[in-house]
Order: sequence, then structure tokens, then C-alpha cells
Amino acid sequence: MQPKPPKRDERDLEIDKLKMINAKLRNKIKDLNAKVELAIEKAGKKRVHNSAKEAGANPKNKDPQHILLVRDREIENAKKQIEMNDREIQRLTQKIEELSGVEKIIALEQNLHEAKEIKSTLEKQIKQLEK
Repeated sequence: MQPKPPKRDERDLEIDKLKMINAKLRNKIKDLNAKVELAIEKAGKKRVHNSAKEAGANPKNKDPQHILLVRDREIENAKKQIEMNDREIQRLTQKIEELSGVEKIIALEQNLHEAKEIKSTLEKQIKQLEK
């Protein structure tokens, strides 16, 4: 006699819910990484475009000090954007790690529940055999 497969209960529903949340958070991290890469790429293109535009349009801006100052500002802005996105990525990664820890606990509880059911079934079989 084989033990019955466990019924889907609240734990199973909670596990499914956590898996869906985990997948959504992973997708959000991927999106944020793509945005960071895009922002870095745009900042680089914008800097080259603006430098060329300023150097050609305004003779005053041909001053190397001014060009360096503008580039430094652009770099600082890009760094701030990257830092903000990195913090968001860290926050979401931490949330995923927390959820995966919960998933492990729930899986262990599920295994424990199944083992208890098997033990109970085996004890019943032993009692029947002893009669």
C-alpha cells in the first residue's frame, strides 16, 4: 500500500504565491540592470554629443577647463543614477534572498509533514501485521 499524495493545503498555496513573487522580483532586477546599462550608454553618448555641440557652437566653450567641468558634472550625475539603481537592485536581491529562505523553511515543513504521514501509515501497517 503506497501512501496517498499529500493534499494541497495552505502551505502549498503560500509556496506558489512566494514562487510567483520571487519570479516577479527577479524580473524586476533584470529590468533595473537593463535600465542601468541603458543609462550608462546614454550618458556616454550624450556626453560626446554635448561636448561636440558645445565645442562647435560656442567659441567660449572650447576652453578645456569648461569642457572638463561639464564632463565632470555629467559623470557625477551618471554615478548618482548608478548608485540609486544599485541600491534598488540590492534591496530587491535581499528581498529575493529572504523569500528563498522562507521557501526553504516551507519545503522542510512540507517534507516533515509528508514524513509524519508515511510514519503514521507504516505504524498502521505494523499494527495490522501484529494482529
